[in-house]
Amino acid sequence: MKKWLPYIVTGVMAAWFLSMLSPPADKDFAFGEFGKLPLVFNGRVKPMDSLARSSLLQIREKQTLNTEPWKAWNEKPKIISATEWMANVMMNPAGNRFIVCLAEDGRQCFGPFVKLEGGEI
Repeated sequence: MKKWLPYIVTGVMAAWFLSMLSPPADKDFAFGEFGKLPLVFNGRVKPMDSLARSSLLQIREKQTLNTEPWKAWNEKPKIISATEWMANVMMNPAGNRFIVCLAEDGRQCFGPFVKLEGGEI
């Protein structure tokens, strides 16, 4: 029994560690499942997550979006995934959503989308 005890303890710890690697469950919307939806883009079938990540990467050179850029890293700003950003952009056109744009002088602007009045943000 003493011979097998280290192997048993190592196996239990490895199983516990591997079970902790799964991402947390979505609370309000199944963004993980939304990201798995297939779509055709530029003649290729790819998952929604891939399109969201590549689009956000082209726009802001990161695969996540900090929705509260005025907060420092130690203040824990809200950071959303590319899939959540894509879902907000696609499914919430009239309400609050997050935009990422490039200003004319090259600066990036982020923030909650406000209603367009007269064609301006």
